[in-house]
Amino acid sequence: MRKLVVIVELGVVVMGLGVAIWAIYRFLHLSSTPPCPPLSAIEAQLRQDPAAQQCADISVEVDRCVVKLQGRIESEENRARLRSVVQNIRGITYVNDTLMRIVEAPFCVVLDILEPIQKHAETHDFGLKVRLVNKEGKQSPVYVQGENLIIEVTTPAKFESFVYVDYYSTDGQVQHLFPNITEPLNLLPPRSVYTVGQLDDKHMKWTPLPPFGRELISVIVTKQPLVFTPKTPRYDPELASAYLDQLRQAIPRDEALAKAEIAATFHPLETRKTGAESP
Repeated sequence: MRKLVVIVELGVVVMGLGVAIWAIYRFLHLSSTPPCPPLSAIEAQLRQDPAAQQCADISVEVDRCVVKLQGRIESEENRARLRSVVQNIRGITYVNDTLMRIVEAPFCVVLDILEPIQKHAETHDFGLKVRLVNKEGKQSPVYVQGENLIIEVTTPAKFESFVYVDYYSTDGQVQHLFPNITEPLNLLPPRSVYTVGQLDDKHMKWTPLPPFGRELISVIVTKQPLVFTPKTPRYDPELASAYLDQLRQAIPRDEALAKAEIAATFHPLETRKTGAESP
C-alpha cells in the first residue's frame, strides 16, 4: 500500500512539473513571437521595391499574420522578389501569392496606361462596349493563323468619339488597326457600332501572323483626338515601347482625366499556328 501511495505522489509531481514546463514554454514562446505588422506597413514596404513600382498592380490582404498578394506583376522573378520582401517582414508567418498573375511587357505597360482611364469611364458610366468575334460572329479569345480578327466597337452614348484600336503582338510590336489607310476617318457619332476588320471591300482585313502567343487588343475612345508627335497618321507597325511613350503623353492624366470624356478597354487574346497546337 505504501508503494502505491509513493507512485501516485510521484505521478502527481511529474504531472505538475510537466504543466509548469509547458507554461514556461508558452510564456517564452509568446513573448518572443513578434506581433503581426499592420497592413499599411506591409504596403509601404512593397511600394519601396522596384518590382512593385512599374508594370505591377498589387493588392495586399492580411489575416492573422498570413499575407495574400493579388493582382499582376511583370515576371516570375519579380513575384519571387516581392514574396521574399514580405516574408522577411518581422511577424509574417506565410505569404500566399498564387493569385498574382504574370503580365509581361509591353502588355503590362498598356494596362498601366489604360486601367485608370477604364476606371474613370466605369465611374461615369460612359458605356463603351467591345467584342472580339470571329467570322461566324462568335466571341473568341483564341485565333489561329489565317482566321480573321474582328473587333466590334460600340461607342459611348454621351459623346461623339475618336476611336483608336491597337493590336499589341508577342514580338513587342503594335499594329494600329483603326484608323488605317483604308479607313482614315475615326470620328463616330454617339452609340455607334463600328466593326473593325469587317469582311467586305470597305474595311481592312486583319489576321494573326507569327510569332504566335499571348497578345492584346486595346480600344480608346475620346471626345478630343489624341495628339501625337509628329502629327502624321500611324498606319504602319512600330515598336510598342516607342508608341506607348507617346501615348502616355497624349492621354489626359490626374485632374485633366477627371474632367475628360474618354474611355478605354483592353482584351487579351491568344494566337496559334493551328487550332490544335499551343502557341
